[in-house]
Amino acid sequence: MLNKYKVFLFTLGFFLILILLIHLKYESEKFPKKQITEIKLQIDKNKSFDNIEQLDNLENLSNDFDGQANEYITYTLNAGDSLQKVFMKFGLPIRDLNLIKDKLPVNKKIYPGQLIEWKQSSQNSKIIEFNIYHNQSEIDNFEWKNNYYQYRKIVKRGVKVDRYVKGYIENNFYQSAIKTGLNATQIHEIGQALSHKINLSKDVKKNDQFIVLMEEEILKKNIISSRVKAVLYEQNNTKIFAFKYNNQFYNEKGFRNLAKFLPYPTKKLYRISSHFNPRRLHPVTKRITPHRGIDYAMPTGTRIHSVGHGIVIASHKNRYSGNIISIKHTGGYITKYLHLHKRIVKKGQRVKKGQLIGLSGNTGISTGPHLHFEILKHNKHLDPYRVSKMIKQQVQNRKKFYAQTSPIKQKLIGELESG
Repeated sequence: MLNKYKVFLFTLGFFLILILLIHLKYESEKFPKKQITEIKLQIDKNKSFDNIEQLDNLENLSNDFDGQANEYITYTLNAGDSLQKVFMKFGLPIRDLNLIKDKLPVNKKIYPGQLIEWKQSSQNSKIIEFNIYHNQSEIDNFEWKNNYYQYRKIVKRGVKVDRYVKGYIENNFYQSAIKTGLNATQIHEIGQALSHKINLSKDVKKNDQFIVLMEEEILKKNIISSRVKAVLYEQNNTKIFAFKYNNQFYNEKGFRNLAKFLPYPTKKLYRISSHFNPRRLHPVTKRITPHRGIDYAMPTGTRIHSVGHGIVIASHKNRYSGNIISIKHTGGYITKYLHLHKRIVKKGQRVKKGQLIGLSGNTGISTGPHLHFEILKHNKHLDPYRVSKMIKQQVQNRKKFYAQTSPIKQKLIGELESG
């Protein structure tokens, strides 16, 4: 009986050990031994941590650390990222960040999608180089030398090439230009360049042609910059040119329109019969009376246009000035048009630059058909003749201008006529 009991205990023990071994094997397969990448960290004894999260970041550094010590580590900023958050995420020294920030230009900002990279010392966690990529060609570089971060702006230069963009007007200029690959900024620039002759928002016609000379800078097969170099617009066999020269647009004769105002309120320039003169002898009253504008001698009924965008603040008639229109513009400017035969706009009406506002005449106290035109800035009268000279400027060295633009002009015509 005793022997049978011993056999029973032995058998029971054997099966218990077998079950335990099977259980241990199962647990081992279910929870494999964690692969650990060893990262040696030298922690500054004087460095303190604000919270447990910073210590966790150091412990989890192996998950985010892309590369070995003394190699560049790159990171693409995500929405909501800041440099401080990135430094905390990767366990980088906040002290280094503060030193880098002190050197960072105040006008530079970071944004999602931007690339940053850094390199740390192989002996400690010190950042020895830090780069912020603003685009493919511009980098803010910070390098640790002589116990401080030296800042430099790195600009990579590409190869400049010319490209011609050609298009036709279908519905409007904007949509037609977009189809050629031009962007909104370039389209606006073209509109400003041609504003001396045509308003591309309202004066275009179907089947008008245009060709734009673009100067593009190529770096590693990518366009890193693009600028409008010249424009040709053709309407009813009339060609309108604009050339960029010394970073300003000029027409084919070398004149530049400053665009805020037209140089005078008529389609063509008429003879000035009386200039701006604070001490003029009035031709009718024979008294010294300031002449606060200029008089253009012109036939009654000549079309008068607003020299700029604005709001009509006066449209009435009085015994001295006859029919008068006053227009308020941005920047504190007011323009006045006196002695009109007919007023076409009303008080409170918005007008555009070049819009017809009235017809010249000989109303009020006047010695003959003319337009009296005034310009005020902050209620102070300006000499319209001097303003017009400022508005319409010609290049100083016309010979150099023609030498540079004439080949471009012929090339534009050739590209346009090539079909």
